[in-house]
Amino acid sequence: DEPTSALDVTTQAQILDLMRNLAREDGAGLLLITHDLAVVAGMADRVAVMRSGEVVECSANTTFFNGQRHPYSQALLEASIHVPPPRRDAPVLGPVQAPILQADEVVRSYRGRRLGLFRSAPHIAAVDQVSLSISPGESVGLVGESGCGKSTLARALLGLESPQGGRVLHRGRDIALISGSDLQRLHRDVQVVFQDPYGSFDPRYRAGNLVAEPLHLFKGELTKAECIGRVAQALAEVGLKPEDAEKYPHEFSGGQRQRLAIARALVTRPALVVLDEPVSALDAPIRAQVLDLLADLQARHDLAYLFVSHDLTVVRAITDRVLVMRHGIIVEEGATAQVFETPRHEYTQALLAASPDLRRILARRFITKPD
Repeated sequence: DEPTSALDVTTQAQILDLMRNLAREDGAGLLLITHDLAVVAGMADRVAVMRSGEVVECSANTTFFNGQRHPYSQALLEASIHVPPPRRDAPVLGPVQAPILQADEVVRSYRGRRLGLFRSAPHIAAVDQVSLSISPGESVGLVGESGCGKSTLARALLGLESPQGGRVLHRGRDIALISGSDLQRLHRDVQVVFQDPYGSFDPRYRAGNLVAEPLHLFKGELTKAECIGRVAQALAEVGLKPEDAEKYPHEFSGGQRQRLAIARALVTRPALVVLDEPVSALDAPIRAQVLDLLADLQARHDLAYLFVSHDLTVVRAITDRVLVMRHGIIVEEGATAQVFETPRHEYTQALLAASPDLRRILARRFITKPD
């Protein structure tokens, strides 16, 4: 039941190979429950599509991917290969327009396990002299395997952890040297959306209170009426209704909760949003809706995104530039199309080879493929 949805692409490929080999060696059947049609295309002999408690279509793998009979099956396939509407080119950084956030040779290490009674524990570099910058309106992807340092770097950029070397600059100012109102201004300007919105919500609070949480950063600058107005506007911008403010988190679907998390990030009207695996737990139709929403919000508000993900298909669809991270080091960086089409580093090549690409699988295995 969704055995690989939370795994990075190389680990996922290893687990799928293990499952396939074990089933073959033991002569066992395998029932794979998943919302990832790329995994289904590469693993299954037969495909059953379920909707509202009913199997609406069941056929051989090749038959299914060569032509779906049920409209819901067709919608699933279209959502799985969906790309948000084309976005404008990445903005050109001019002399007046400085980066919103910049990392300058950032280092962050942790103490590992002791090697013996009289030997001190070694330091393990989770982030090793990483530099990057994010310009207004730009969308940057950060990809790599689990444990490569992506989340540690994101926490350092958000000011949640202090780097042990290098600097993080917010609009040219070292965030390690700011405090008080300047630190609040940073947190208003840079917001975050987490992978599991339900886990980041207090279940005792109504949606309106959850969305309004970041408004404490304004320290009395907004009246109560202005706060209510901002919450209502944020809910409307993500496709929710004003009356949804009275609901509790458990009353929303998974996709709606992620919309709620995006509304909470938007309520301060930030310039940059850090998105940490925001769609990895969503099924294909809901994922497509959220990606469209993010693209629309970026176009309307000139938002910048840092998209932290192990889903290369999503990163390719929504980013202008991509950075590939391994063992705390950026091993490759460049325009998204260039990195994906002509990767230079062998690690990037291995990531792309391990990533299940539905279009590639369809082109290789089946007679026809979707446009």
